[in-house]
Amino acid sequence: MPVSNFTADDVLTAANMNLLPRGVMAYAQVTADQTGISTVTDLTSLTTTFTAVASRRYRITGHVLVRKLTNTGDVAVTVANSANVQQATCQVSLVGADSETHTLVVHFIVVPGAGSITYKLRLATSLGTCNLLAGAVFPAFILVEDIGV
Repeated sequence: MPVSNFTADDVLTAANMNLLPRGVMAYAQVTADQTGISTVTDLTSLTTTFTAVASRRYRITGHVLVRKLTNTGDVAVTVANSANVQQATCQVSLVGADSETHTLVVHFIVVPGAGSITYKLRLATSLGTCNLLAGAVFPAFILVEDIGV
């Protein structure tokens, strides 16, 4: 923890508190499948918007379960900003039709400027089609956490 300025018997100040992580800033999840994905597709309801504070570090995590339906090919989940610029990606090659499911987890650390920031998850396949699988006990989600200065 980056609170090296704080030692035993010091008075806890607002400056010390500002060094600490602030935790969850935004979270979105889905519990229903999204099917027939054959091109780069924004995942329904997996978009978050939060107010960033300058000089703070944020971790964005995306977690999805995918199944390849047709053809052998790559499947990738991407964290993108509101302008659809890719920030981070996780990719896996799936063999055959409807034979494999994989959990894809993507992490992205950023120190943005202050203001309203939007991140979303996108899913793509290099060939054929794939599905996002989600349910009550295995939701797909995007999580934004403030991890400190």
